[in-house]
Amino acid sequence: LEKQQKQQREEEKDPLTVELHHQQQYLDHWLLRLRHHLDNRRYLWQLPWYMVIGPAGSGKSTLLREGFPSDIIYMP
Repeated sequence: LEKQQKQQREEEKDPLTVELHHQQQYLDHWLLRLRHHLDNRRYLWQLPWYMVIGPAGSGKSTLLREGFPSDIIYMP
């Protein structure tokens, strides 16, 4: 109960805290689902695996960085 009261007081001070809390809950939910999925020992053989090879400067790191942007926030 104290934790909820403290959280409510913080939310009153900063409305952005509410949005951050919702995003954290959303991420926690999907992390839990991912952990549940990865708990299966066969997952290593079920997932697609790729090897990217090429000379230095050919764009391997750029492919990974630009192909899977990690800075996009999903809004449900």
